[in-house]
Amino acid sequence: MQMKTTILLTAVMAAGLPLSSAQAGSLETHNNPVNNGDIFVQALDPDRSDWDGISKYQADVDPVLPVLSHGQISIAHDDTRIFFRMEMDNYDELDPNQSFFGVHHKIMIDLDQDRSTGWIGDDGDELTDTGFFAIGADIMIEGQAVWQYGNFTNPNGPGQNRELWTWGQIVPWGGVLYDDSPPSDIEIELLRSDLSDDLTFDFIPLTTDTTFDFQDVYPSTGVFDPLTQTEGDYFTYDINFVDNGIDGDLDGDGFVGINDLNIVLAAWNQNVPPANPLADPSGDGFVGIDDLNTVLGNWNAGTPPAGGAAVPEPASLALLGLGGAAMLRRRA
Repeated sequence: MQMKTTILLTAVMAAGLPLSSAQAGSLETHNNPVNNGDIFVQALDPDRSDWDGISKYQADVDPVLPVLSHGQISIAHDDTRIFFRMEMDNYDELDPNQSFFGVHHKIMIDLDQDRSTGWIGDDGDELTDTGFFAIGADIMIEGQAVWQYGNFTNPNGPGQNRELWTWGQIVPWGGVLYDDSPPSDIEIELLRSDLSDDLTFDFIPLTTDTTFDFQDVYPSTGVFDPLTQTEGDYFTYDINFVDNGIDGDLDGDGFVGINDLNIVLAAWNQNVPPANPLADPSGDGFVGIDDLNTVLGNWNAGTPPAGGAAVPEPASLALLGLGGAAMLRRRA
């Protein structure tokens, strides 16, 4: 397998295509507009049929403990409101360790999509500084309240220690509609104006246990070690996003090119998980020749991003597509 991988990388380098060492950034973008009244949040109402047909973000892949484990999250909006649904894993109401399930669920939101502002998390280890968020959280939804970071006793300015837990309430407790019946399926409703009317933001859900000793961050790559890498991953909600449906467009920019190829190469010969799920468009749980062919078979499809241009397919890239199929095989 080492020789086969070397052949692949040599062919790509011969094509003059740069390689990416790791994928980091937004894993997935959604936009789910609904009609006013289509989604209705009411306490003690276990019916979630109003969410039928609403697209979900990819499932979490690293269960920590049943009380902590995220499943999937969905977001939707109408003219004035925004809705969140968090489906958690493995809730057992008879387990005393889960008796406060749902109390410490948070959605950390990077409202300005700028990691240089907002809370980056407290790793608790000054020697290694491991475990920082991939985003800078400006807003936090927790239970029936919304909080804003750094605008109170610790203004968010130059030199601020952005690991400090410094939050002020901007939507008082009870101002957010919240239903956790059942506790493994949490529904939240608040006004769009409580966040931002344009509704474009990055986010990471975060859950801690009742002792705050354990946490589950979703996606699992939403926390990273700055000693070994410079970025982690997160999700995006964008009111202007349109799913282009282009096969091979793994990064969602509306164009199949070098960025998409790099996503596959960075996860080559890995299982999913732990490899980046975007690198597996074939959905077979393994990053290999089928995924490479999806990208190469749709090379230059779509519209290049602003300021970019379509990349002519060099002969060596064509050979990669033909020779790769003959010389590389999926791991059984």
